[in-house]
Amino acid sequence: MNPVKSFYLECLRIFAAFYVFIYHVGSERIHNIPYLSNEKFVSYLHLNYSTAHCFVMIFFVLSGYLISMSASKPGMSFRVFITNRLGRLYSVLIPSLLFSFLLAYFFKFSSYDIGRDIENLYLPVQRGLLNLFFLGQAYTLCSVPPFNGAFWSVEYEFIYYLFFGVFVTIRSWWKYLILMILLFISWIKILLLFPIWLMGSFLYFIEKKYKLKLSLSIVLFAISLATLLYYLSNSSSMPFQKDTSDNHLFSYHLFLSWNFRADYLFALVVFINMYSLFQISDAINKKIVNASWFQSMYDKLNIVGNCTYTLYLFHTPLLFFYATILPYNRFNNFHVLGVIFLVVITVYFIARVTEWKVVFWRNNVNSLLKLFVK
Repeated sequence: MNPVKSFYLECLRIFAAFYVFIYHVGSERIHNIPYLSNEKFVSYLHLNYSTAHCFVMIFFVLSGYLISMSASKPGMSFRVFITNRLGRLYSVLIPSLLFSFLLAYFFKFSSYDIGRDIENLYLPVQRGLLNLFFLGQAYTLCSVPPFNGAFWSVEYEFIYYLFFGVFVTIRSWWKYLILMILLFISWIKILLLFPIWLMGSFLYFIEKKYKLKLSLSIVLFAISLATLLYYLSNSSSMPFQKDTSDNHLFSYHLFLSWNFRADYLFALVVFINMYSLFQISDAINKKIVNASWFQSMYDKLNIVGNCTYTLYLFHTPLLFFYATILPYNRFNNFHVLGVIFLVVITVYFIARVTEWKVVFWRNNVNSLLKLFVK
């Protein structure tokens, strides 16, 4: 992947992770009362659920593209594929899962008032195991750890990884049996958003095979970027939007997949935007790839990008932790900004031992898989 493409994808990932983070600062509630911020903060930044959900759809498209790139390497086996994926996911998921439960029990057995109002602590062992094995959203379940609703999308993505990895890397008849089991586990709500992930995968396979003229690519990029910015700032105006109460399909509760038609449209615009950028990236790359200022920016961006997964799974429990143990006033926006800053700094240091150490986690996953096979 040339540096321009990588730079753009990193920017998309960083913006998506930070918006979800800031959205949760404005949206987290206890007994339907904002716990971390105030109405002025929310209205000033125009924070809303639909936009945050759109950014998660950007993650899905990015994931489909990058995982397809990884799985399509010559000689890739399912064991190597799943080791790489589990090592990457577990590098952050296991520490954040432990932290979420430890924080919940810390509050529960402390003198803090929040200890009486913790959600998602019922059946902790079962809930913990479901999320450890990416089954929290399987079939009719919608189970996430306390203080960490962001787990849902990671579990969706892991099911998509399995579908793709099994289909691409396994050659025996077991492939079809495993795919049938995955269909049963994922069921309607996970499968509804699978086409969004597949858009990213499709992009990987066509970007080099079907080239557009540079002029057409520039026009498509400008139009798609303007459309994305418009929808992200006016998400309620997106076509096919559904009311939050309209969350069933064939009497089946869709949970976080309820707005799938609008999600398809948004993901299609993301697909066009990425595809057109990729078509013009070679021309841009030739002019700036050796420029010192670009390399400097690229290196700094990679540092931030290598913290986004940690930010995604750690930000909400960290927000509750700091807002509860510190003398915090949610009506004071300087306090709100202070907590945001503390979370960002903490995430940086956590990332140094989580996703920055992904090789360590992959080696441990590989050792466990060897033991399991034996």
